[in-house]
Amino acid sequence: MAKHPYAKDYRIIEDVDEKGRLKTSVEYKGPDYRVKAGPGCIRRLIAVTAAGWICFVAAMIPPSAAMHTLRVSLIFVFAAIPLFLTTQTVLFLKGLMKKDAQTGVIVKRKEYELFTNRFPAQTFFVFLLSLFALAGEITVLIAGKGRMPGDAVFLAGTAGLCAAGLADFKLRRGIEAFEEAKGPHETVSN
Repeated sequence: MAKHPYAKDYRIIEDVDEKGRLKTSVEYKGPDYRVKAGPGCIRRLIAVTAAGWICFVAAMIPPSAAMHTLRVSLIFVFAAIPLFLTTQTVLFLKGLMKKDAQTGVIVKRKEYELFTNRFPAQTFFVFLLSLFALAGEITVLIAGKGRMPGDAVFLAGTAGLCAAGLADFKLRRGIEAFEEAKGPHETVSN
């Protein structure tokens, strides 16, 4: 049986209400973390991620030699997975930072690990997969497998996606996340 990785962060409380029924509730007892974003950091992350999607779609539209080569097109299409996960994390950050981006928001360990562990890996894989697709396109063009009108657009779109992945990876440094001292707090629930 699979076990939830954050199960030890919660405690089950059972109470009997005035009608004699057993009520079960869950209380978070794990460590608290504070997440802060620098001024304009979230806006820049959203803009760069949106630019990455524009480059991704623009590179897919015109016919190009790379998209007719399976080993290049598969690598490029698989770059959409970490790009989608990056978008999801950035939008979650945007919603989280609506409260107070400067002083920060207190979150649970699950949300903290989203920023510290998963987000850097997501942005790095956007960069890496688009870099491999770019190298594959250059190899296809050098090998002379036939030039198509969309080759320049694919090169530009893949290079833009590569730059967006690298920019997101570097912009994540504008988000601070650290363990908070114990005390009364507000938590964010999923």
